[in-house]
Amino acid sequence: MSKCRRLSQALVCYHVKTWNQGRPEYKGREYKEHEIEWCEVTVYVGKGEDFPDIAEAWSMTATGFWSANTYQVITRKALKYLRQIYEKPITRTPMRFFPPQEKDQIVWGTRMELLQGRYSLEDDPNVVFMTTYLLALDKQYDEQASELRKCIHCVEEAEIIVRKLHVQLAEAQAQAAVAESRETAIAEVLKKAEDRHT
Repeated sequence: MSKCRRLSQALVCYHVKTWNQGRPEYKGREYKEHEIEWCEVTVYVGKGEDFPDIAEAWSMTATGFWSANTYQVITRKALKYLRQIYEKPITRTPMRFFPPQEKDQIVWGTRMELLQGRYSLEDDPNVVFMTTYLLALDKQYDEQASELRKCIHCVEEAEIIVRKLHVQLAEAQAQAAVAESRETAIAEVLKKAEDRHT
């Protein structure tokens, strides 16, 4: 098991245990589609015991090109989801500064203003710096993921064009073969006609 995979599992496991949801179960598979290798990882988490009104059993899936990358993606998604479903219980923990899935929420904006603004209520500078660093990493991830989606879209479009060109090439080769056989047939007819006249 890779270090990245172990770290990803440990992070989610820690936060799941914090809210007493049992040990998460990971399932991964690697496969090839259109000559591209993919890795898909799903995490399954059981129903919470301490907060039965909040946490139902849940699962989520992430897909990437390499298993290390995919485990990082599923960890990020799972932590964001855990942060979302335990919004109220985490208000007094450092997890409240972990970026949510939807960053345009009023609560999140207010929390960031109180953390980093002129009227900061956070006494510990380490929390401020670590949160700023985490938010910068999160922003960079979002930008790179957006760029990657654009690249994947371009590759998919290029693959469609290549397939169409292969079809056109096969049709052109078939037409060339038909034209060649016609040419051969015409040449034979002309040779026979010439032989008759001589």
